[in-house]
Amino acid sequence: MVNETESYWSMRAKNEYLYKGEKLYTITAAPYYVKRREIIIKKLITKYDCRRIVDVGCGDGEYLLKICDENKKYHGIDISTEMLKEAVKNCKDHNNISFELSERGTQKFHDYDMAYAVAVLAHVSDETMENLLKNIYDGMEDKGKICICEQTAPYEFSGNGWKRRSFETYRDALEKQGFKCMIHETFRIDFGIHRKLFERHIAKKILSEKSRIECNKNRVYLFLSRLCVFLSFKRLYHNKLNGWGYIFITAEK
Repeated sequence: MVNETESYWSMRAKNEYLYKGEKLYTITAAPYYVKRREIIIKKLITKYDCRRIVDVGCGDGEYLLKICDENKKYHGIDISTEMLKEAVKNCKDHNNISFELSERGTQKFHDYDMAYAVAVLAHVSDETMENLLKNIYDGMEDKGKICICEQTAPYEFSGNGWKRRSFETYRDALEKQGFKCMIHETFRIDFGIHRKLFERHIAKKILSEKSRIECNKNRVYLFLSRLCVFLSFKRLYHNKLNGWGYIFITAEK
């Protein structure tokens, strides 16, 4: 299973495309992905004086680049050798960013006060998620923070290489390891029109003829995704956390 997962992400690392001059690898519709990422980065590490930060499932290092402060230390871990090659190349000008190939969390970076995982846990088993959260908890300083950003659903279901969990499932998994969920720093992102109209109808029709990577090179596909993102006015829910969308959970050790 681990080798299959590593092969999948290494294959993804070789299927890049440009969106507004930026190299992307995501199979999510690019306009929605970029807008969602903008919200996450604005909320990520903004209220805490974090000094040593771990990116769990760092991929090509894009989040590390966007939050990098030369006065802090960063460490990215990933299961894919190809993704890490891209990350090292992308972050080559920053001596305060290090990387590690690992499927079980970090073994080289300790006493950190922040860890985050963006669209990672939805692609691992319950057992692997438990092991990763335990590894993060054990290596983190007291009062350290963890941020989890994952696509969620009101109930659990899964497909080939992914699993949708509820907010409550992620909260319970964090609390099982000893973390305390910070509800005032937790919210659900739901681009309702994009989810209901674009993802469930428009994208499915286009995807019947093209791969997701090919779609993200298609101008009509990108325009319609961008339009549906723009029309999705209600975006953040600080209550009603258990639902469709994308959850941002902050918890403290």
